[in-house]
Amino acid sequence: MGVDLSKVDFSLFPGMERRQSLLFESEQRMIMEDYAHHPSEVRAFLAQRRFAAPNDLLRVVFQPHRFSRTRAHAKGFAEELSVADELHLIQTYGAFEDFDAEGTVEALSGHLPPRLREDAKVYEDFPELRTALRGKPRGKLKRDQVLFVGAGNLDSWAHAFASYEKSKDDRDKAFADYLANRLSPACDLRFKESMSSKTTMRVGGEALWYAEPGTLEDLLNLVEASHLFELPRAMIGRGSNLIIPDDGYAGLALRLKGSFWSEVSLRSEALVVGAGASLREICRIACAGGLKGFEFLEGIPGTLGGALRMNAGAMGWETFDLVDWVLFLLPDGSMRRIDGSELNVGYRYCREAVEGIALRAKLRSEGRSDHRAIRKAIDNMAKRRRKSQPREASAGCIFRNPGEESAGALIDEVGLKGEREGNAVVSDVHANFIVNEGGASAEEVIELIRRVRKRVKESNGMELEPEIGVLGKNWDEYLS
Repeated sequence: MGVDLSKVDFSLFPGMERRQSLLFESEQRMIMEDYAHHPSEVRAFLAQRRFAAPNDLLRVVFQPHRFSRTRAHAKGFAEELSVADELHLIQTYGAFEDFDAEGTVEALSGHLPPRLREDAKVYEDFPELRTALRGKPRGKLKRDQVLFVGAGNLDSWAHAFASYEKSKDDRDKAFADYLANRLSPACDLRFKESMSSKTTMRVGGEALWYAEPGTLEDLLNLVEASHLFELPRAMIGRGSNLIIPDDGYAGLALRLKGSFWSEVSLRSEALVVGAGASLREICRIACAGGLKGFEFLEGIPGTLGGALRMNAGAMGWETFDLVDWVLFLLPDGSMRRIDGSELNVGYRYCREAVEGIALRAKLRSEGRSDHRAIRKAIDNMAKRRRKSQPREASAGCIFRNPGEESAGALIDEVGLKGEREGNAVVSDVHANFIVNEGGASAEEVIELIRRVRKRVKESNGMELEPEIGVLGKNWDEYLS
């Protein structure tokens, strides 16, 4: 074509992604990944690696791509993988195909030579594989090559393993390294972040990691990384109905904050709302659009995501009175829209929102009305709330109402309004609120909860159960 290639500096070519990608190299170990997903590609890649370093130990991690291909080429895959010194298997990546038992990774295991077949194991999670690969070569073999081969999703395992190697097994450094080029500029990821200012109670210590994903892809990468690096994960919303322990949270705290998560759009007589939208903003937009039924949200200090998780309520209404459907990120990494009628909802609880992450929801109105009439109803509710609830920092109602009884009334009956533990005080306005008068600790709040609970039980035999949560903990750890 007339191009003079002699003047091209090929050293500047970065290579093709997932084709013989060098992820890490030291005197003892090289880590590479390759997209090979046909026996001929596997043969070419492994032969090249054997030729390049004939004295290295070849440790191959293989994931077949698609059930139909694995079924058709099981024998061929086994033959080409036989050059490996060690073989570690990951279950077939099905892509869009339905499950086929004859196309699983086990289908090729039977064709492997005995020396590999006896030790080749199918790994279901990354930490187990990492443990198997951590050992270094001994004796005459000075170095190993850990080769991740396949076109499925094993690339995340390859990069996570390389991040651990770069960080010399320091999990926090590895976590940061893994995410370094996977998050958008809009994502805010912080290490050892103070959390007290991120809750309405204003108490607590640091989160090991804190993130505000800027996009859905950011969230997916953060969730995946938390699995790979075995970090507990929690959504905190606006931090209402939540206590952060004084010793903090040894995991990843996530908040859906910013314009991407807060969009509210009007759809006929309904609203489609992002999980990061504040309940007050939802109420304002509904009022401006002349939609009834959202008035009770005005005084709840939270976001839609938190309200769905807690089935938040006020003035006799609950969040799921409004829900038409919710889009969730499920624990398996898939996204699914679930109708409100199919959700497992109870008092201050939604199972799907606890186990997964609510991303968006459609909220139906009770019809249309003049916006001035709606505004008047909102103002009336706000007046009632100001008279009946404290304005100081609090986590909202501390205890669930036991049956038809009022938790606040039970606490008031035993004379606990004004009861104090340090700067944590039972509110004089509403006995089911504990307020932070400034500088209270989480332990002071928890100790006051213990005392209130004990006094109510001693007085009338009723055992109050906390309605608020403790980040990363179970109330049994404090109350048993």
